[in-house]
Amino acid sequence: NTELFYIGKPTKNDNYYQYHVKGHEMARRFLIDLASGVSRSFCIPDTTYCKGELVPKQEVNPGGTVAGLVPSRYFVIYNTLTKLFADGKFIKQIPITGRNKLYVYEKNNLPIAAAWSYDDADKPSTIKFPEADGKLKFLDIMGNVIEDVQVNEKDIIMELVNTPFYMAPANNMRKDEFIKILESAKAEGKTPFSMLVQATYVGDRPAIALEVRNMTSDTI
Repeated sequence: NTELFYIGKPTKNDNYYQYHVKGHEMARRFLIDLASGVSRSFCIPDTTYCKGELVPKQEVNPGGTVAGLVPSRYFVIYNTLTKLFADGKFIKQIPITGRNKLYVYEKNNLPIAAAWSYDDADKPSTIKFPEADGKLKFLDIMGNVIEDVQVNEKDIIMELVNTPFYMAPANNMRKDEFIKILESAKAEGKTPFSMLVQATYVGDRPAIALEVRNMTSDTI
């Protein structure tokens, strides 16, 4: 149960109903919870499911009850997650390079997958699915089909960013065939490696910690 694990950024007065939530973080939380076997995942205020007021000058009352509001993008994101993943089961995580994630699930005996990256937005990675043209269908977190998929010969190349995208078979493909395509995927960073430098202390002595990440699919 992650009900107390809020992913929103608190406001100055730390009012739960005014938390600033990012849609891609909300989607990732849902997907990670499902993969981890969490039975209930709720990490945003109920008022977040609505945006702006339908009736001008209508306000949320002190008790937190809302009325006359219209669905927000968070409502659409959660609705898509519910349609594609809720009550499904986690199959496996497919290891790919760097801080990139590729999870495979199954719902109603049909496979569905999600992929994203934890790398900086200005340094996105790409992921290539060999010989996958015409075999995979891609959706964004709002549930829209991604039409402008980059195809190089028969290979599909997608950009991995902070926002997840979803994948499903484009035809009546068996689950093992779908997973095999995903397992053949290769992620590449736009830079061959990344470094993170942090100053710290070991006891009372200053020290520098250096983390180097391989951002390619090649062994160093």
